[in-house]
Amino acid sequence: MIKEKFAQLISKRLSLEINDDFGLEEVWEKEISILTENLDKTISYILNDCPDEEFYWMSEVFEEIVQKVQSMDFINAIKERLKKVTNEKYYKDIEQEIEDAIDYLE
Repeated sequence: MIKEKFAQLISKRLSLEINDDFGLEEVWEKEISILTENLDKTISYILNDCPDEEFYWMSEVFEEIVQKVQSMDFINAIKERLKKVTNEKYYKDIEQEIEDAIDYLE
């Protein structure tokens, strides 16, 4: 279920104009809602079903997810998933987003 919903959101995200702040905020809020609804399912999705491109776009909301769920399991899962990313640009950007998100653990 997460896979289908998230794929639809990423498709919407990619169709937005770069300056569509309202549209971006709306997509990000829905992403956060989906990904924090059931953390175990989200972690399973990230580790087993999430394509690199979707993982890349998901990284935009890592800070907000960590802030909301306060889960080291989530951090460990995204770090583990990062090891499988082959696109160098994606890898570096996601790595930075993970480092930034860790600061939100209390």
